[in-house]
Amino acid sequence: RASEALQKVLTRENKELCTQIESLQQRHEGAVQPIHEKAKCLQGDNDILQQELKRTAQAMEELQLRQDERVRELGEQVQALKAAEEGLQQRNRTLSTENADLRRLLREAGYAE
Repeated sequence: RASEALQKVLTRENKELCTQIESLQQRHEGAVQPIHEKAKCLQGDNDILQQELKRTAQAMEELQLRQDERVRELGEQVQALKAAEEGLQQRNRTLSTENADLRRLLREAGYAE
């Protein structure tokens, strides 16, 4: 009889423990489900942000390439302008020398100041 009573107590306690375990599992699932859903949303947001970052990086790279090309073009234009300026300065020096020579010849010929 003691054995049967003990068996009944153990069976009842086992059922109570099983009920508590099921209850805890349901609460766990209830608590975990929103977390999983939030994690999925966050992963989706992260994927979108990664794509946007990639597009932004590509756009920045394209802008940098265009800027580098423009700087190169402007550098070439500056070099061309410097060369033209040097040519004009040389021409100015030549004309000044010719003008001075003509004035000297006119003076020597008696036609000038």
